[in-house]
Amino acid sequence: MVAPPPTSVAGPPPHQPAPPHPSPAHPSPTIPTYTPAYNPAPSAPPSHTAYHPPAPSRSSYVPPTGPIDHVIITNATKNCKFAISALQYDDVNTAIDNLEKALALLRPYQK
Repeated sequence: MVAPPPTSVAGPPPHQPAPPHPSPAHPSPTIPTYTPAYNPAPSAPPSHTAYHPPAPSRSSYVPPTGPIDHVIITNATKNCKFAISALQYDDVNTAIDNLEKALALLRPYQK
Protein backbone atom coordinates (compact mmCIF):
# COMPACT_ATOMS: atom_id res chain seq x y z
CA MET A 1 0.00 0.00 0.00
CA VAL A 2 1.25 3.47 -0.87
CA ALA A 3 1.23 6.17 1.78
CA PRO A 4 -0.10 9.60 0.77
CA PRO A 5 2.52 12.29 0.31
CA PRO A 6 3.05 14.51 3.33
CA THR A 7 1.12 17.77 3.25
CA SER A 8 2.80 20.97 4.16
CA VAL A 9 1.10 23.26 6.64
CA ALA A 10 1.51 26.92 5.92
CA GLY A 11 2.46 28.94 8.91
CA PRO A 12 1.17 32.40 9.70
CA PRO A 13 2.13 35.07 7.18
CA PRO A 14 5.22 37.03 8.08
CA HIS A 15 4.57 40.31 9.87
CA GLN A 16 4.65 43.33 7.62
CA PRO A 17 5.34 46.71 9.15
CA ALA A 18 2.58 49.29 8.98
CA PRO A 19 3.11 52.16 6.55
CA PRO A 20 4.62 55.21 8.19
CA HIS A 21 2.25 57.85 9.46
CA PRO A 22 2.59 61.21 7.74
CA SER A 23 4.20 63.73 9.97
CA PRO A 24 3.55 67.48 9.96
CA ALA A 25 7.18 68.03 8.93
CA HIS A 26 6.57 66.00 5.74
CA PRO A 27 3.14 66.84 4.29
CA SER A 28 1.74 64.33 1.83
CA PRO A 29 1.98 65.35 -1.80
CA THR A 30 -1.19 66.59 -3.46
CA ILE A 31 -2.47 64.79 -6.51
CA PRO A 32 -3.47 67.11 -9.35
CA THR A 33 -7.08 66.79 -10.45
CA TYR A 34 -8.28 66.69 -14.03
CA THR A 35 -10.20 69.74 -15.20
CA PRO A 36 -11.87 69.22 -18.59
CA ALA A 37 -11.46 71.86 -21.24
CA TYR A 38 -14.44 74.06 -22.11
CA ASN A 39 -16.61 72.42 -24.75
CA PRO A 40 -19.03 74.82 -26.45
CA ALA A 41 -22.54 73.60 -27.14
CA PRO A 42 -22.95 71.80 -30.46
CA SER A 43 -24.48 73.86 -33.22
CA ALA A 44 -27.06 71.17 -34.13
CA PRO A 45 -29.61 70.11 -31.51
CA PRO A 46 -29.08 66.61 -30.11
CA SER A 47 -31.25 63.79 -31.35
CA HIS A 48 -32.83 63.36 -27.90
CA THR A 49 -34.78 66.63 -27.78
CA ALA A 50 -37.73 67.16 -25.45
CA TYR A 51 -40.83 65.05 -25.97
CA HIS A 52 -43.70 66.81 -27.71
CA PRO A 53 -46.98 64.89 -27.46
CA PRO A 54 -49.08 64.72 -30.58
CA ALA A 55 -51.80 67.31 -30.99
CA PRO A 56 -55.22 66.04 -29.93
CA SER A 57 -57.40 64.96 -32.79
CA ARG A 58 -60.50 67.12 -33.10
CA SER A 59 -62.29 64.66 -35.34
CA SER A 60 -62.52 61.89 -32.69
CA TYR A 61 -65.21 63.64 -30.61
CA VAL A 62 -68.74 63.22 -31.81
CA PRO A 63 -71.33 65.23 -29.84
CA PRO A 64 -74.39 63.27 -28.78
CA THR A 65 -77.33 63.49 -31.09
CA GLY A 66 -80.99 63.05 -30.33
CA PRO A 67 -82.76 63.32 -27.01
CA ILE A 68 -80.88 63.00 -23.74
CA ASP A 69 -80.66 59.50 -22.30
CA HIS A 70 -82.69 58.84 -19.15
CA VAL A 71 -79.59 57.29 -17.49
CA ILE A 72 -77.77 60.61 -17.90
CA ILE A 73 -80.67 62.48 -16.33
CA THR A 74 -80.85 59.99 -13.45
CA ASN A 75 -77.11 60.27 -12.71
CA ALA A 76 -77.12 64.07 -12.94
CA THR A 77 -80.11 64.20 -10.58
CA LYS A 78 -78.31 61.94 -8.08
CA ASN A 79 -75.26 64.19 -8.14
CA CYS A 80 -77.43 67.26 -7.52
CA LYS A 81 -79.13 65.53 -4.57
CA PHE A 82 -75.71 64.59 -3.16
CA ALA A 83 -74.70 68.25 -3.48
CA ILE A 84 -77.79 69.39 -1.56
CA SER A 85 -77.09 66.83 1.15
CA ALA A 86 -73.48 68.02 1.43
CA LEU A 87 -74.67 71.63 1.83
CA GLN A 88 -76.92 70.57 4.71
CA TYR A 89 -73.69 69.55 6.49
CA ASP A 90 -71.82 72.70 5.40
CA ASP A 91 -69.53 70.58 3.18
CA VAL A 92 -69.02 73.05 0.35
CA ASN A 93 -66.18 71.13 -1.35
CA THR A 94 -68.27 67.96 -1.73
CA ALA A 95 -71.23 70.00 -2.95
CA ILE A 96 -69.10 71.64 -5.64
CA ASP A 97 -67.60 68.29 -6.68
CA ASN A 98 -71.05 66.76 -7.13
CA LEU A 99 -72.41 69.77 -9.02
CA GLU A 100 -69.40 69.65 -11.35
CA LYS A 101 -70.06 65.95 -11.98
CA ALA A 102 -73.69 66.72 -12.83
CA LEU A 103 -72.62 69.52 -15.18
CA ALA A 104 -70.08 67.28 -16.87
CA LEU A 105 -72.85 64.80 -17.63
CA LEU A 106 -75.18 67.49 -19.00
CA ARG A 107 -72.78 69.76 -20.96
CA PRO A 108 -72.57 67.56 -24.06
CA TYR A 109 -76.34 68.07 -24.50
CA GLN A 110 -76.22 71.84 -24.07
CA LYS A 111 -77.66 73.73 -27.07
